[in-house]
Amino acid sequence: AEAFGDVNVNPALTNVSHRVNHLSFGDKEAKYWAKRNSIPTDMIEHITPLDGKTFVVDRFHEAPQHYLKVVSTHAPNKKEVFYQMTHTDRVRKLSKTGGDSAPQARFSYDFSPMSVVL
Repeated sequence: AEAFGDVNVNPALTNVSHRVNHLSFGDKEAKYWAKRNSIPTDMIEHITPLDGKTFVVDRFHEAPQHYLKVVSTHAPNKKEVFYQMTHTDRVRKLSKTGGDSAPQARFSYDFSPMSVVL
């Protein structure tokens, strides 16, 4: 990940370790609805798989990258859909001679053209 524009941090001393408090798509109450309506536990875990997770970068000049695959899910007795996602991540090592570019945490997501129907 690279910064654009004026960056007011020293790139040589930037650490982008972070914690995800909450990340979801669609209705933020979907997880609670799913629990109340007996949706399988393994599906519920995929509604907010990053919540409460911490990602630590051990060295300077490293940038965490997150890749999310998102699929819509249709459940009985619910007019709207809820979304499940899978997550993979990696740490990109930036060039130490990259000039003024500071590392950034990056989140990329891809919506599946298919849906899960319960």
